[in-house]
Amino acid sequence: KRAISATDRVEWLVYGHILMWFIPLKETSRKLFETYHLSMQVGDFRTAMFSLNLSTRFAVFEGENLQILSRSIGSNLKNMLKHNSECAKLAVLDAVMVDEIRGEDSTPFAVFDGLFLNDDDLMKDALV
Repeated sequence: KRAISATDRVEWLVYGHILMWFIPLKETSRKLFETYHLSMQVGDFRTAMFSLNLSTRFAVFEGENLQILSRSIGSNLKNMLKHNSECAKLAVLDAVMVDEIRGEDSTPFAVFDGLFLNDDDLMKDALV
């Protein structure tokens, strides 16, 4: 196991906010997913969740299979909520976006156990 360092956060920042303008989104998504795994291994859950969230979003925009992404988002929601509720909120909105494109409803708001029932509730929470 490698030591916890600032490297993961720097990678998240560089891949998620800078290199996305210079390298293909597929590569950016892959690098962020690697950062997610490395961050989880060392216990840096905040960086891990932000990396996973951006990786998923870039995968949507680069044309990844939406059915696979929908399942992936759904399977990661509880873990995201456990480690970073803000990332979980963003992931739910990504799930809604994917659902709307696919014409389906994967009921992503269920992860919040009634706290947020729809995107309007999330928006109200963001404004508080």
